[in-house]
Amino acid sequence: MNKFISALFVIMILISACAPSPETLAKQTAAAAAATAAVKPPTPAKTPTPAYPTYSEVVSTYPAGAKLYTTDAKVASVSSDGSWSFAGGSTMNSCGADPMPWKCYGAKFTITGNNVTIEGVTYQSGAMLTVDKDFNWVQVSSWK
Repeated sequence: MNKFISALFVIMILISACAPSPETLAKQTAAAAAATAAVKPPTPAKTPTPAYPTYSEVVSTYPAGAKLYTTDAKVASVSSDGSWSFAGGSTMNSCGADPMPWKCYGAKFTITGNNVTIEGVTYQSGAMLTVDKDFNWVQVSSWK
């Protein structure tokens, strides 16, 4: 049994002789922590923002001689049955028939409510809409 204990003691001495010193271990740990901190995680890819045309760019596509109407409205909400609600300061000029007699060349609509859905497309507050040459709603980047 003494031989067994002696052999274990010799093995433990050999293992401890091969292990790094506490100073070396501390340096290695600090270096590993610094290397890990220096590695930056990848930047998540940004979802591209659609490039909307300006109001002038849309108006330039209207047919020659098209009359521009001066509707300038703030859209607060559109109900599920298609009824529109406008905020104060809206100027409405009719050019067409119901249900949207203000859907005219040159009309300017600014969404003031959140999640306003018009003809199946949902717009956030601040979205600016006009109609294109085919009377489809189109979002613009500015009123210029």
